[in-house]
Amino acid sequence: MLRKTRNEPILLNISKAFYSYSFIFYFLLSTRNEFIFFLPYV
Repeated sequence: MLRKTRNEPILLNISKAFYSYSFIFYFLLSTRNEFIFFLPYV
């Protein structure tokens, strides 16, 4: 269990970066309905 905790911060950083960039693209491309329905599935 202790070894798995080392991988958690890395995954959290990747998840934060992913959601931050996805939110930026979602905000910039919100004018198009295609991306609004496409991003949630990604």
